[in-house]
Amino acid sequence: MARTNNAHLPDANELSSILDTEAVRDVPTSNISLHFPDFTAIENILAHFDITSDLFTNNRLDIHQAVRQGDELLQLLIERILHNPDKQAIQLLDAAYDYLSEQDVPKPSDVIFVFGSKTPLRAEKAAELYKAQLGKKIMVSGGNPIYASADAQSEASLYKQLLIEKGVSAGAIITEQASITVPDNVRSSLNLLDTLNIHPTSVVLVNSPYSQRRGWAIFKKFLDQSVTLYRVNSACGPEYQKENWYKQEHTVRVVLNEYIKMRASVLYNNA
Repeated sequence: MARTNNAHLPDANELSSILDTEAVRDVPTSNISLHFPDFTAIENILAHFDITSDLFTNNRLDIHQAVRQGDELLQLLIERILHNPDKQAIQLLDAAYDYLSEQDVPKPSDVIFVFGSKTPLRAEKAAELYKAQLGKKIMVSGGNPIYASADAQSEASLYKQLLIEKGVSAGAIITEQASITVPDNVRSSLNLLDTLNIHPTSVVLVNSPYSQRRGWAIFKKFLDQSVTLYRVNSACGPEYQKENWYKQEHTVRVVLNEYIKMRASVLYNNA
């Protein structure tokens, strides 16, 4: 069955379609052997629930195997997490969320980069940062997920409208409207910046707390290490907040999928 939202991972056919559609960009030579995610937090959760998996240690898996294995692993985790987790389990779940949502104190930067979404919260945070003079330009990235309606408004155009409504000048906004995934956000946007002859030395990354780490790791992979990245989280719905996300299946899937997607990105040499 085809996906209709981001709570589920793509099946083999959809994953192949995504990989065939996404933008291409070379990883800097100095970063080819570097990987930026750490999987200690999710491995600690697996150990606590006595779940055995080599997903986060077997570097011979390909991206299709990782996604398939991750989907099976996630189902086991959901069954255990939703069944009255003990105090230690909650501490480990908190630590996993803290790792994903770590952020920085931003300094004035060349670009405020906003990962696309259908909710206004990331654009609202970007406008706030821009008005605080923490970015010269705002770049919004996002077409539509592959499972979205073909005639849906692109995430980037939606965010541009919201930013203008918040008082940001249209001339300060750069839009990238073709990307369909987070890695594609990064590659497509960096390609566009190259075309525009914009080469930032510092970037503020605006994302939801639970997806902040993955976006940062992919940017780190595709940027020269001299570029400074500042992570700033937008608000998120109460069901996605640290104290609530592990209480229902949908949000457990969304949050823990971040670890599976990061692992797939590492195996595909994108993070």
